[in-house]
Amino acid sequence: MVVSYSISTSNHNSSIRLRMLSIVVSYSISTSNHNGDKEKGKLHLVVSYSISTSNHNKHPVTGVPLQVVSYSISTSNHNKHPVTGVPLQVVSYSISTSNHNISSRTTRCANVVSYSISTSNHNKNTRNHVSRNVVSYSISTSNHNHVIIQFDTTSVVSYSISTSNHNVRNEYLQDVNVVSYSISTSNHNRSKLKTSTTLVVSYSISTSNHNGQPLNVPIPSLYLIPFLHQTTTYGA
Repeated sequence: MVVSYSISTSNHNSSIRLRMLSIVVSYSISTSNHNGDKEKGKLHLVVSYSISTSNHNKHPVTGVPLQVVSYSISTSNHNKHPVTGVPLQVVSYSISTSNHNISSRTTRCANVVSYSISTSNHNKNTRNHVSRNVVSYSISTSNHNHVIIQFDTTSVVSYSISTSNHNVRNEYLQDVNVVSYSISTSNHNRSKLKTSTTLVVSYSISTSNHNGQPLNVPIPSLYLIPFLHQTTTYGA
């Protein structure tokens, strides 16, 4: 157990090889697991509260946090070069970001939740991303990524002036459920090769499947409800 309180830092290291921690807690303008060069880290619970950061690392190779929670103007899993990351639950609340990573190879998240002016899965250059539930609420974005190769998501939900699956170049995108509500966008992508979506729902002044240059787009169900200005767009 590692606990830091009030403008403090937990596990601020420069070079670690192996680390197994049960609980890491930072509170009030603090940082949890801010490391420089780590190769393997296994964390059961990481909590940062009030203008704080969880798992802000530069070069982790293997990181396995079971639960990562950031609250109030905070960031969860803000890493520069992670290779393998398997967080089971990632939660960011109130003007926060979940899984804001650069150059990640494999990221598997069971639940990713961002709430109130927040972002879920805002990544650059991801190779394989598997998320079961991704939820963004109130002026938020779900799955805003750059250059992804494979993306498999069971449920993606954005609510109130939000965006679901806003990606720039993905080759394979498979979503079972994509829901955007109230002045929102579903599947706003550019230059994708294959998209398989079971259900896409946009509601109230929103857009579903606004894409550029898709090659293969099978969509069994598509719901278009009031003030929907675009259904499916092909081209730049």
